[in-house]
Amino acid sequence: MCLVCGEQRELLTTIPEPVKKGAIPTAGGSNEGQLVSINTAAQGRGGVAQLANTPICHCCGGRAMAVLNHLLASPAHSRRFRDDGVLLWWTRNAGDDSVLAMFFDDQPDPRDIASLINTLHTQPGPHTAGRIDGDDFYALSLGLNNARLVVREWLDLPVAGIKAALGAWYEDHRVFDGWTGQTKYVPLWLLALSCGRWTGERYAPDSAPQGLESELLRSALRREPLPARTLPLVLQRIHADQRIDTARIAVLRLILNRSADPRDHVMPTLDTESTDPAYVAGRLFAVLEAIQRAALPDLNTTLRDKHFRTAATAPQATLANLRFGAMAHLKRLRRDKRGAHHALEARLSGLYTKITGDLPAYLTPVQQGRFVIGYEHQRAEDLSDKRKATDAKAAAQAAQGSDA
Repeated sequence: MCLVCGEQRELLTTIPEPVKKGAIPTAGGSNEGQLVSINTAAQGRGGVAQLANTPICHCCGGRAMAVLNHLLASPAHSRRFRDDGVLLWWTRNAGDDSVLAMFFDDQPDPRDIASLINTLHTQPGPHTAGRIDGDDFYALSLGLNNARLVVREWLDLPVAGIKAALGAWYEDHRVFDGWTGQTKYVPLWLLALSCGRWTGERYAPDSAPQGLESELLRSALRREPLPARTLPLVLQRIHADQRIDTARIAVLRLILNRSADPRDHVMPTLDTESTDPAYVAGRLFAVLEAIQRAALPDLNTTLRDKHFRTAATAPQATLANLRFGAMAHLKRLRRDKRGAHHALEARLSGLYTKITGDLPAYLTPVQQGRFVIGYEHQRAEDLSDKRKATDAKAAAQAAQGSDA
């Protein structure tokens, strides 16, 4: 009896066709791969070689390998990972499986993302619920070990479930760009690469940690927390490269928003009501940096260049010293830029009122993540205010020109 179709048919001795050479990327070279390969008695159950313990008929074996090679060759149904391995996907009823192809797109349509996120918050009525797609979604992650295929992951979910999982992924990592006023989403490959090394102009192509892209994909599809190694990796690169960008903030948001502790969860934009010491400390550092920049606009080395790492790990002593040093900058601003002095001093004092007791002497890695998020949220808010002021000034000048 064939294990696939359940019919009494003539059985295969071996799988008739291998996976085509180069179809599955691997660090060990590009070889053909056999789905089932039992060459010696030592490998088979009961000392039996080949397919004697895995009965598959000629029809099912031929179809299976033909479909597998077709999916591997189709960019609409497969994704090759940058280090090794490949993901395949399809639906039971040949329905709409474009959602995962969209997920791998570098620049998916924001309207498609908004539709996915909306499914998380909209409760369908009885009539709508009856029309929800009842199709099933399947995904298969494959690797290659010499000439044998390795099944790394098997996923079987309703299509509605996979859409909800990807909607949650986008919602958990979206980042607000204060200067453009837009919400940004980061492709999977860049999230993994952002945990690698920054060269000064871009991320080094081969610096992403081995296997991280496929681990992030698993977290996305299964709606699970990110791998434990991700947080120390991204913090280490932030401090070593002295670079915080959209991709790294997105990784931190995913880590925090998928934490089992609700206190770790962070909003996509500035949370003015938060009294979390680590988050507020990050905001304080951003304001102190803004004070220095306003007082000394031509300075080559900023607070972030010299003190960000120590502030993110030991905020109590570092921020106390920086606040003392900011007094001279505020004095200069009071003399030269009274408006900036008033706004920045009020912002600094307001943040200190949110702290009950002393700032933490040391921050855990999770708290360091919240510090970085707080810092970036404050900077994004400042950029947003600057953009709005610039737009308002341009509109006023345009209005005066039209009146003239």
